[in-house]
Amino acid sequence: MMFLDELLPFKYSLAPWYINNEDFKLTEFAPLQFNLTDDAMDQFAKEVRAFPTEDGRSRARRDSDGRLKIRRQFEGITKRLKKVNDTEYMLLGDRILDLGRISSEKVMINFQDFEHEYLLNLDIRSDSNFNSLLDSLSSTEPNPKFLEGILQKRDRFTKHVISESDISFVDVTNKYWNSPDNKHSWFEVFYMVSVDSENRDLELRRLLEANFDGGTRKRYRKYQEARAIQMVVEWEAEQSKS
Repeated sequence: MMFLDELLPFKYSLAPWYINNEDFKLTEFAPLQFNLTDDAMDQFAKEVRAFPTEDGRSRARRDSDGRLKIRRQFEGITKRLKKVNDTEYMLLGDRILDLGRISSEKVMINFQDFEHEYLLNLDIRSDSNFNSLLDSLSSTEPNPKFLEGILQKRDRFTKHVISESDISFVDVTNKYWNSPDNKHSWFEVFYMVSVDSENRDLELRRLLEANFDGGTRKRYRKYQEARAIQMVVEWEAEQSKS
């Protein structure tokens, strides 16, 4: 089962209207850019394709049929990674969003207030990120998992670093069923938690629950009701034994 599906015991999807109904004045909202170095992208693409790398690492993985997890050619992998650097993102509270996922009216109204911006440094060849990104890019079973990066808050004009923090974040794009090509979308919506969190999965689950769409909320209520009944039955069974 995929990581995101394992977090909750029922099928769920997320509502895009939560993004544009947010009060942008009451939450952190600013431009964000990913920073993946050219060398890291080049070496990552070589390694997942089982080509020789400068540092001799060899962590390419194969499926049960012996084929590489990422079957795209070298150029296709680097093109996809470079697109991350080129995409305009926005930080909105605990979410990172492709600018295209936010209504133009919301962005225009708030654009004049941006005095700072964010830079997300992501080492895609680190031990904590390599396999997670490899799984996210799998040609047959894409399975987004936590990535870890350093989030820098900078003055938008001088580029002076105001603060920085370690974060964990996961791509949840394909839980937003709001576009016909969504199954092919990637790296457009992320949820993030502190890397120091005692329970990252629990924090992520709470973020997911706060953004359920209407159908999922109904399924969630039914699950909670069924679970409550089951707990009563189990308690009564234990009491009858004593």
